[in-house]
Amino acid sequence: MLPDSEILTANARFQALMDRVATLEQIVQTVTPLQAKVTELEETVQKYRDMLDFILSNEDFFTSLTVNLNPRLLSLESNVQKMTSQLPPITRAELGKLFYDHKTDVTNTVSAIFQSTTPHSSNSSPSRPKVAPPAVFSGKREDWKGFQAQLELFFVANETLYPNDHDRIVLAISRLGDTAAFKYMQRYVPSFKLPVEERPACISNLDQFFALMSKNFGVSNAHVLAETQLRQLRRHPCSAPPTIDYSIKISVNTY
Repeated sequence: MLPDSEILTANARFQALMDRVATLEQIVQTVTPLQAKVTELEETVQKYRDMLDFILSNEDFFTSLTVNLNPRLLSLESNVQKMTSQLPPITRAELGKLFYDHKTDVTNTVSAIFQSTTPHSSNSSPSRPKVAPPAVFSGKREDWKGFQAQLELFFVANETLYPNDHDRIVLAISRLGDTAAFKYMQRYVPSFKLPVEERPACISNLDQFFALMSKNFGVSNAHVLAETQLRQLRRHPCSAPPTIDYSIKISVNTY
């Protein structure tokens, strides 16, 4: 029978051997995923080998391409910076107008979608004017007063469709037809793109618009007096007393 000392020594060696086996198992468990990664990398390299070989075989070409491209990119960047620096800075009013226009577009789009998906009765529709727009302005001075009255009646009946002076003035101008009145207002059309506070009063305030148009294209007291005197001259060309002044003052509108 072996002495106790040899038995203890054998047990210690056996335990050390088992520890090494456990360590080897841990190493194998660690190496296996790494080996899978290596295999994946090898497959990727194999997949792009032809492309890499082409690039390496034409290394001089790609190097010269990069060298020649860099100055062009720098020049392009410099030109863009110069163009950007020459652009006028955007003002607070312009920025506010952009936000307002965007908000208006979104609101109108949502409203249109809502109206298209909401059933309405055939007798009434919120998008249909309650009163038809007035006929196109004839261009005659004596017709302006009636044309303005028809516009005002139309706006009263369709307040939801034309809630502000901007929309009402745009419609009014569109109904001037091919007349001197429309040609007169043509000069103000580009100003509609300006912020509201920068627009001329005649296209931002409906009362101002009506006042301007009545003065230039309506019948004023001077026109009534002139027409009365002309009628008197036609009826009695020789009987008019010499003390009467038949001079007629005519206001000329420049276009």
